[in-house]
Amino acid sequence: MKKPDLVVSFMREPVVRALLASRKLDVKNIISIRNDPSKEYPGITGKLISKYILPKADGCVFQTEDAKNISRSNYRVNLK
Repeated sequence: MKKPDLVVSFMREPVVRALLASRKLDVKNIISIRNDPSKEYPGITGKLISKYILPKADGCVFQTEDAKNISRSNYRVNLK
């Protein structure tokens, strides 16, 4: 099986799965946060995902500047 060069993921569950899988496969990954991050990752599970999994992304794209600013200040998301 050929390893991908890059993984790009959208939406909550695919983002989490892609980040975990790409780390295991040693593949770069880009995530997309398309909604208000506090609403896309709510509750205790969302807080754990935000704190421990989202920062593992190699980069992140956003739908809005507000989502980018919230993610920068609250979720330690890599903005490269």
